[in-house]
Formats: sequence, C-alpha cells, structure tokens
Amino acid sequence: MASEFSIIEGEYLRDILDRPPAMEKTLKGLENSDGLQQIAARFQNKEFRAIVLTGMGSSFHVLHPIHLDLVDQGGL
Repeated sequence: MASEFSIIEGEYLRDILDRPPAMEKTLKGLENSDGLQQIAARFQNKEFRAIVLTGMGSSFHVLHPIHLDLVDQGGL
C-alpha cells in the first residue's frame, strides 16, 4: 500500500527543505553586523532592563537555547 504524500509536496515541503540554507545565510549575515555587535556590547554592559524573546511554532522552540545562554550570562 503506497503512502499518500500529496499533503506535504509542493511549497510546504520546499519551505521546510529551504530552512537550513536560509539559517546559514542568516547566521553569516549576523556575524558581520555592526548593529548586532553594538547590541551585544550593550548587553554585556548590562544596559538593558529586559530582553523579550518572541516566537511561535518552531521559532518559539528555537529560543529555548538562547534563553538558557542568557540565563547563564546573568541576563535574565
């Protein structure tokens, strides 16, 4: 009996498969971001009263390691 995969074929599947390269491109762009470096320096100087992490679905779950890193650094 053949499985029916039509529900995940097309744009939905392409979107999922395109995520790893998109993440790599985003990370490379952030590595050279002057604005991000300035924010990181301000964070290290404890200039922020709060940091708000928002997301839904998979983007919400990906925030968990970031939250743990912030807690380890005394940011939360």
